[in-house]
Amino acid sequence: MSHIAEYKTDIKLNLGMRNSSLSLNVLYKTIKILAEEMKADITNYIETSTVRKEMCMFSLRGKGFERGIGINIGLGGEIHFTYYGEYKEIAEDIRKSFEQKYKAVALSFALKELNYGVDVVKEKRDEIILSAEV
Repeated sequence: MSHIAEYKTDIKLNLGMRNSSLSLNVLYKTIKILAEEMKADITNYIETSTVRKEMCMFSLRGKGFERGIGINIGLGGEIHFTYYGEYKEIAEDIRKSFEQKYKAVALSFALKELNYGVDVVKEKRDEIILSAEV
């Protein structure tokens, strides 16, 4: 029998009326980057050991974490990663990678708002390097 566990991130979305769309766009773009990098599918559920589905806002499912790692937003905008016990190390790696990538994506959105041209110069598992020009 497995148990549900959770990691919280240091990232808190601004879900006020004016900013919620932008916050969710940054979140979704970050999840898409992670999914591509990990060759994972994006769904909206994780599975228990009895194959019961637990719904979540997003989940990543791939080789080595077939039941999925769930991604939810708390009422205060905090991002939580939900997983079953045996995925602890994978969930922690995904959380760390997510935090780094989220910050880079948010920075690129902010620079674009300031009319900077933003390009990804280098991208690998634990690093994204941006280039910005006016």
